Amino acid sequence: MDTDNFFPDRPKTRVQWLLGNNCNYSCSYCHEMFRKGDRPFPNEELIVEICMDLITHYDELGRDVVFEFIGGEPTQAGKLYNVGARLHNHPVNFVLKTNGSADLDWWINSRKYVSDVVISVHREFCDLDHIEQVIQILRDEKLGNPVNVQVLIPATNAKESFDWAIATRKRLRQKYDLGDYQMLFSNFARGSDMYMPYTNEQWAEYYKSIGREPPEPKTIDQNPLVMRNTVSHRESIGTPIPAPIKRHPLDFRGYSCYAGIETLVIDNAGSVWRGWCNQGGVVGSIYEMPVVWPKDPLVCSKELCTNGFDQIAKKEIIPQP
Repeated sequence: MDTDNFFPDRPKTRVQWLLGNNCNYSCSYCHEMFRKGDRPFPNEELIVEICMDLITHYDELGRDVVFEFIGGEPTQAGKLYNVGARLHNHPVNFVLKTNGSADLDWWINSRKYVSDVVISVHREFCDLDHIEQVIQILRDEKLGNPVNVQVLIPATNAKESFDWAIATRKRLRQKYDLGDYQMLFSNFARGSDMYMPYTNEQWAEYYKSIGREPPEPKTIDQNPLVMRNTVSHRESIGTPIPAPIKRHPLDFRGYSCYAGIETLVIDNAGSVWRGWCNQGGVVGSIYEMPVVWPKDPLVCSKELCTNGFDQIAKKEIIPQP
């Protein structure tokens, strides 16, 4: 989507919306809760109503909104581009996280209304030729402003799966300079803090792809999640823990957390939360309007902040009296 509607100096609130759990794929490593099909997508009118309510609320806080539609497979929600068309003149952007399988006409109709598309390339079901055509449509300047495209390649630790990921990344990098490995959790959707038992060689390939030297093998085996997030996240929020206090780098208990202000989530049952951590309890339900949207940060009480989306929200040490 054209970002001219944004106020350039205003902060952005990211709303991650799990639209439903219907998916046309059934990947072996995906939890059933994301593809069971028992939680239907909201209809177009409700999606527009919720988006408008959130746009108005965060505008009053001096913020613009970025909606991230995820699933299930969000393109299965029908003509989602109608939502973009109806909200096109408001200070809002749409990000779509998808398997890229929707037909080409769907993408031609949608590209005007999305700013970013994140495509996951799933070995068990994807058609790589189709994915390439989608990339070309999204980037084609003859069709309008190019869309920012990211391609993720999920790979299990099985040799044939990881070898396929390496070959696919090479193919997409050579043609489009796109393609990043997505290392998978063995406890996906159940806390997501333990990776599959990748080999040291597979981790070395991952770190080479992001331009970093791999840590010592024993460190990789212990907890790659912490290794991945600790330094960049701690530096990004700029609030180092005082030297006398020793705690886990992702432990923000007692901090002021801006989840609900800088981030918001809507799950596939329509429940609204500040973050996937569920801190502060349920905010409300999109099926029981009006919802009293958050206006103030809260004090974190969760032992560890392990969800990548939740980590986006600013954390501040509360000054001691």
